[in-house]
Amino acid sequence: MVTSMKRLIFSFSLPLLAAFAPLTHADQNDPRLDAYFAALYQTQDVAQLKALESRIWDAWRETDQADANALFAEGMNAMQAADFRLAIELFTETIAIAPDFAEAYNMRATTHFLLGNNSESLTDVAVTINLEPRHFGALMGGAQIAIRSGQIEVALEFVEAALEVSPNNADWQGVAQRLRDMTGTLDL
Repeated sequence: MVTSMKRLIFSFSLPLLAAFAPLTHADQNDPRLDAYFAALYQTQDVAQLKALESRIWDAWRETDQADANALFAEGMNAMQAADFRLAIELFTETIAIAPDFAEAYNMRATTHFLLGNNSESLTDVAVTINLEPRHFGALMGGAQIAIRSGQIEVALEFVEAALEVSPNNADWQGVAQRLRDMTGTLDL
């Protein structure tokens, strides 16, 4: 199962996507994201990197559908209150209303991860990455699932994909190096 998911996830390249959505539309189609990701790719300043990541998360967490936004917000509240079953229900309802809303899948993946549901979490990670190949949160989430499952090489692939999006993230560089050390892989 993990191998087929790995093939699915990494069959996508990580190009910068052209966004043709209207300016009022957020989520992974927000037209501001291309500029944010271009700056994220180039910045070496830690504060600027964190600020850009925050702007990206803000764009990802809102869609142009008010009902979906309301359910998503309730799901986030439930997740933060550790009511994980309710959070999954609310994220699932959000997805039913807005099936292309990548962050709803990502938050459901996170909630499944917190419950120890690795397979369900990885499925939602794959959908998130399919909808937003630059989703560094889903990529790093996939790495955590792989580490938890003892699949260090797969974890390294996820982290390296996240580094293609944000190559100067020192935390991720450190994770990649630790995983390389564990696998004996050289950073070429």
